[in-house]
Amino acid sequence: MTDVARPEGLQAQIGGVAEQAQTKAADLAKTAATAAQQRARELAEEQKSAAAQQIEDVARTVDEAAAAVERALPQAAPYVRQAASTVRAASSALRDRSIDDLIDMATEFARRRPAAVTGLSLFVGFAVARFLKASADRRDTAMQARSARRRNQGAASRRPPDVSSPANTQSAGGPSSSGPEGASASPSSGTQRNPSDGQ
Repeated sequence: MTDVARPEGLQAQIGGVAEQAQTKAADLAKTAATAAQQRARELAEEQKSAAAQQIEDVARTVDEAAAAVERALPQAAPYVRQAASTVRAASSALRDRSIDDLIDMATEFARRRPAAVTGLSLFVGFAVARFLKASADRRDTAMQARSARRRNQGAASRRPPDVSSPANTQSAGGPSSSGPEGASASPSSGTQRNPSDGQ
């Protein structure tokens, strides 16, 4: 009877070990997911801060432009300064809000104005398609140019040697070529063709 009880105890131990391993694996997965989420949030915060700084730089540039416009066209300066103020406010809003707040704002905007989101998506899709097409066209043009160069190089290597080159001509004092019986094939040998003969 003890032999029968042992396998059951062993099965219970195996089941317990398997359950512990499953629990540890689940804990490790949660820890890894939490760490990944934390790292993603840190990266998003870094990118948000960088974007806010870039927007702030744009606002500063617009302010400088406003000063130049004020000297040249005083009536337009308030509009340029207002644009700079709006850009600076966007920078502050981006800097001061959390990632979760920004996601919530984007989600709320998408709920309130689905047509705007759809239009923006179409615009972005069109822009990406144009970019990819332009890249493909440049790549095709470059490949065609390389192919043409290779054909030209290949044709140059298969050309017969130039008969007017110094390596293929003999000295002026000797016969230029001889046939089997030693007859000269030079123009003075009387073997010139008349174009009107048709031969």
